[in-house]
Amino acid sequence: MKAFAALSLRNPSWVERQGGVDLLTHLRGAADRAEYRRTGIARAFDRFLAAERNGEPEPSTGGLGLLVMQRALLAAEDLGGVLHAFREKDPWTELRATTIDRIDEAFEWAVVQPVEALPKVFLIADRNTLEEEGLGEGDIEILMRLRERTIQRWNRMLETSGSLWLSTRDVAKATMHGFPIWAGDFVFTPPGAGQLSEGLPDSPYGRCALLVTSTEHKTGSSTEVRTHRSPVRLDQEAVARYAREGKVAARLYAEICDAHAQSRMLGYAAGIPFLLARNVSASDRERLAELSQERRE
Repeated sequence: MKAFAALSLRNPSWVERQGGVDLLTHLRGAADRAEYRRTGIARAFDRFLAAERNGEPEPSTGGLGLLVMQRALLAAEDLGGVLHAFREKDPWTELRATTIDRIDEAFEWAVVQPVEALPKVFLIADRNTLEEEGLGEGDIEILMRLRERTIQRWNRMLETSGSLWLSTRDVAKATMHGFPIWAGDFVFTPPGAGQLSEGLPDSPYGRCALLVTSTEHKTGSSTEVRTHRSPVRLDQEAVARYAREGKVAARLYAEICDAHAQSRMLGYAAGIPFLLARNVSASDRERLAELSQERRE
């Protein structure tokens, strides 16, 4: 049971009005891309754990932790891209022009304003839509219970993914301009790293790296370059969190893309996914199966 089609709007121009065949093709490939991201994260995390078990040097182990973070951020970037694209009128153009600043805004918008984000990005139907379909009150109550469970799940996944991106997005931005990161062992242990480590307290974490970024600040005709030094946690607890949250981002990305692909292929504007149908009562599951069959017929 993929989804309950709340609006039957089948017509030949529907796909074109919703971004065209290029966008639909991209959406249909999202599940494979998400699985690739999740597999990459898991593989990197396994290598990180093996390095810890084998007692590899701290800089090497930390580097593998950074690889986990980088792969998790790629999954979050995918998600942020669709969150941004589907709040705009031309999602295909916006998806191909996504920037880090736009991803920042999209995560902040989706987490802070889920009531606005849910219908635009997740295409979830509300009670009014179900009533317009002519469903009975009993069926609407079943669907609304399923809708509430789904919204709670998506909100948790949004918060998790948003936390990953917004707390580590400086690393993502920095890697676009090279890789200005130093292993913590070379910075925080004697003999230190000269001016790079001058004035820094001891590492607040166990294993870590030092991220060094510079920004320009213009005042009148003069320009000042300010350099910021930020420790990046790479202990096992932190790296495990990056891996876990990256996998959540990849899963949510796939679910959003699937909702939009189904909308375009089946011709409906909003729906209620049956992803959590297994968690409702047996009687509700039975009625949901009947409703799904009725819609197909």
